[in-house]
Amino acid sequence: MATASATTSSELPECPVCHDGYKEPKILPCTHLACKKCVVSWLQKAGVKGGCPLCRAPILPSTSGGQRDLDSLVNDLPTDLATMALVDSHKVLSGQHVCMLCENSSSATSFCLQCDVKICKACIKVHKNIPST
Repeated sequence: MATASATTSSELPECPVCHDGYKEPKILPCTHLACKKCVVSWLQKAGVKGGCPLCRAPILPSTSGGQRDLDSLVNDLPTDLATMALVDSHKVLSGQHVCMLCENSSSATSFCLQCDVKICKACIKVHKNIPST
């Protein structure tokens, strides 16, 4: 369960290349993260042999040069789904929302990623006691 106060914009993870919230974050072989679009543009500028924008470790295997286009090579890197979910939930919680469980139109302060519902403070206690959540 995500809480609105738990992720402020200053705590939201951001790409070290574009300095914005991650969009399709790719896990580089050195374990650093960067947006897919940022990795592709970085490698276009640095060349296919270019390394990580942070530590300069190789991103693509040396045998990959010229065999496939850069976009599909970067697409093969693993995507960090946890970071992507965090960014998505922050977008959902950043605006004003009404609780989807109670009938008194209370302001939602949390979001259940399993149920895909916005929840107010009063309903959180009840929602947490449901075995499937």
